[in-house]
Amino acid sequence: MKKNFVRVMLFGALTLTVSTVVTSCKDYDDDIKGLQEQVDKITSTSPVSTEDMKNAVEKAKQDLQTQLNDLSALVENPDGEKTLKEKIAALEQALADATGDKAKDLATRLADLQNQLTTLQKILKGEDGVSGLEKKIEELENVKTVLSELIAAEQAYITSGKKDASAYESTSFGAYVNQAIINALQHEGDDTSKWGKIAQYVTEAVQKGISTELSGINNYLTAQYGVKTTLETFVKDVYEKLFSEEAIGKQTQLDNLLDAINAYVSTEEGADYKSYADIIKQIDDTKKQLAALELPATGTFSQAVKDIIKSESEQVGGVIKNLESRLDAEIKAIKGMIQSIVYIPESADRTVNFNTFYVKYGAVGNADDWSPVLNANEVKVNFRVSPQSAVAELIKGEEGKYLIAADYHQLTRATGTHFTIKKIEAVTGEPNVIAVTLDASTADKSYAVALTVKDKGETTLNDITSDYFAAVKENMYIKEVEWVSVNAAANEVAKNASIDYKATGSYYKMTVYSILNNNGSGNVDGEPSAKTKPEEFGISVDNLFSVTFDVTGGGAASFTMNETTGVLTGNAGGTLGHQCQATSTVKAKAPAGVLTGDKSFTPNTYSGTVTLIDIQDPTTIELADPSTPLVWHKTIQRLALNTEKVNEIKTALGSIANFSGCNFERIAPADVASASNTPVAETPDIKFNANSGNLVLEVPAGATYTGTVTTKITNTTGHISIVLSTDVDIKYPAEADFTLANSNAWDGAKAILNLVEAGDPITAVTAERDLKELFTNYEDFVGNGSDGKLTSLGGKFEFSVVGDVPTGVDLDAATGALSVDKTYNGAAAGFSVKVEAKCGEKVISTKTIPVVFNTAKMNGTFDYKGTDEGKDKLAFNVSSAATREEGVEVSKALVWKDASTTPRQLWPSDGASAAYNNSSGATIFGFTVAFELVAGEDNGSFDLNPTTGKLTLTRPTDTQGTKAMTVKVKAIPTSPWGTVEPRVVTVTVAEWVD
Repeated sequence: MKKNFVRVMLFGALTLTVSTVVTSCKDYDDDIKGLQEQVDKITSTSPVSTEDMKNAVEKAKQDLQTQLNDLSALVENPDGEKTLKEKIAALEQALADATGDKAKDLATRLADLQNQLTTLQKILKGEDGVSGLEKKIEELENVKTVLSELIAAEQAYITSGKKDASAYESTSFGAYVNQAIINALQHEGDDTSKWGKIAQYVTEAVQKGISTELSGINNYLTAQYGVKTTLETFVKDVYEKLFSEEAIGKQTQLDNLLDAINAYVSTEEGADYKSYADIIKQIDDTKKQLAALELPATGTFSQAVKDIIKSESEQVGGVIKNLESRLDAEIKAIKGMIQSIVYIPESADRTVNFNTFYVKYGAVGNADDWSPVLNANEVKVNFRVSPQSAVAELIKGEEGKYLIAADYHQLTRATGTHFTIKKIEAVTGEPNVIAVTLDASTADKSYAVALTVKDKGETTLNDITSDYFAAVKENMYIKEVEWVSVNAAANEVAKNASIDYKATGSYYKMTVYSILNNNGSGNVDGEPSAKTKPEEFGISVDNLFSVTFDVTGGGAASFTMNETTGVLTGNAGGTLGHQCQATSTVKAKAPAGVLTGDKSFTPNTYSGTVTLIDIQDPTTIELADPSTPLVWHKTIQRLALNTEKVNEIKTALGSIANFSGCNFERIAPADVASASNTPVAETPDIKFNANSGNLVLEVPAGATYTGTVTTKITNTTGHISIVLSTDVDIKYPAEADFTLANSNAWDGAKAILNLVEAGDPITAVTAERDLKELFTNYEDFVGNGSDGKLTSLGGKFEFSVVGDVPTGVDLDAATGALSVDKTYNGAAAGFSVKVEAKCGEKVISTKTIPVVFNTAKMNGTFDYKGTDEGKDKLAFNVSSAATREEGVEVSKALVWKDASTTPRQLWPSDGASAAYNNSSGATIFGFTVAFELVAGEDNGSFDLNPTTGKLTLTRPTDTQGTKAMTVKVKAIPTSPWGTVEPRVVTVTVAEWVD
């Protein structure tokens, strides 16, 4: 029996040891300590009955409920908080105007109320507020419940004769007993005196039993293992194996595995496994599935799986690649979808005409005189396409990926046929525009037409229709046709030279009507079409119209006209000065098999009367002095030319005496703008010209030009011409040519304006300066108005204020005379003026001049009137109520004087100098003085006039002044000419008793 008890206790001790290692009870020590203290109190020599505890809890609950009700009422109707805030606001207002002890008292009261408000808000919002009290009441309710349960359990225990304590199981007392047992079993540390009572007893019993049982255990172990051993050796061996690094590592692995398994095992909804059995089943199912994979016998499982994955991924990869290719194609197709196709109208009425053209061949006098000659069945219509990238595919037409057609709706009730798309072309210079040629040869009525575009094949990402336009089918009647020549105004031709009246740019001009009158005469009616060129109607007339040419005039024999080509040639043997006029006649070919005889339209005689002349070989010429630089001039320049070359030109033009009878036609510059800011002309008319019969190079006023000047000179009497050229370079002067140099009066840093007085007595003062005197070379550039380096060219210097012009500043732009009066409102530091050398509006050079005032001269001195030590102090006369009411004039301690040799008083007006009109020197200078109190504790007892500076007591009639007072007044002077330092006057007030 004893042996069995010892074995059981040994086993129990080992079990408790392991439990202590795995789970510690330290976290509950504080709670158990508190519980123990409560139990100790209950079981002390002054026991507390359960009824007493219950009553105490109830009373605490009632007290807290009363506090809660009070706070709740305050929260629901926070008049207390509102009242505190109103009182605080009132005190803050009163404190703003209070001084001395009154201010201190108000500040103390304000601080007290603010603390009350802070405390109230903290209680309302914090743990001591409503939420805190409610929490405490809830805790007391819980305590009350616990006490009720303990009282019931105690009663049940007494009723059972103190034999059945099971009723305590549902109370916290059961937990207390369990904890007491745990404490009794506690055995941490090596000091056994600190262990629990049971642990100490068990240990002592085990130690006593060990010596008795040890030999038996050793014998048993020796018999079991066949080796003589002892319990100590056995336990040590077991310990070393259990707690070796290898064992601990495996145990850690097992723990991690167990944690991982537990993470998936749960009875909650959505868990992967409900029990360990489910995991075992999953493992078994997985083994069967792995077996079904027929993995190779050799190699690792990991490699086998990788091989399977690789094989499958290669198959899937091909599928994915195919999907990617298809997806990429779809994306490209989506990106390339046509977003819009918009018709570009060529007329305000958005119509496209498919017309039948008629020409009047007959002379019967009715509609039958007109015969059809052309059908405009094909017309180009422009559409704007978005995106631009779609144009390349659209112009492929049938070879492209789109089905392109013309949708139409009849504008009349008659039937019609489809419009046919003959061609789609890109439009030069318009990357997102296509030209669609529509064929309406079978259409017999007018239609509303739109362009439709669809994808070919099963996939139809694009299915879009343009806006509609009116395709109008109507008859057009050609009344007149003339040949318009680009050389219609040509007025001369040299021997063996020619004029081409069919040169590029010439064309057939048609006068076309859309209706005939209804009187049966066959005449056209209404207004002719604004279109005149065949291409505007979408037709070609090369096979319908033809044109022949001829010449008329008395001198026609000196010319030869090719009637077919329209080339007019001056005959080598012709007479110079002979003249002729060219004509052209257009014919319309008669429809084959219908009529005979072409239709001749009204002949066209060209405006130019052509004169036969002789043109000499072109030549060049130089200026008389080629080394002279050519520069801009405000006025016209006539430059002399090389005399020898001029004589040669006279001879070439028929040995003329001078150039008075010659005509001068500028050829170059043909399209060159002047380099000046404001050009004299769009193209400067620089050319050779006659001046009093002499040949000169004429440069217009204000022109600049670099290049070749070419002029055709014609002797209008002898009908001889020559083309004369020369190279010129006419520029603006360089900046260095007109840069102003500083004079000794100015170092370039600033220009100082000086004081100027006007009138006797003085009525005005200004700050002035003649800015021209700042530069040593100014007169070199301007001379006496026209003989200076700059003014001789017609240039000028121009003065201006940089930025906005301040009030009171007067600057003469031409002379540089600068004056500033007292209304000046600019920066105290002054402003800047710039002077520019200008040729016309072209700025050649610029100089910026900072302008400042002679502050010492302009401002004078503002200071104390006296010179002694107390000059900045005044005493307030408090000898009587009358003197106290008079106050103190602070201005009497100050004076503002000018900067003259013998300074004159400007302010205050009392004593001001009569040298200034009405003794108002301060007003003439623009000076003002303002007054303000310097912060001080006695300020509340005074009033100050900020304009006059008069200081008065707020309560001058008081019969007693209880203390001496001091107040400081700052006098702040203001001047338009710069900053003036303020002065502070101290006014003292003694105590008084009337």
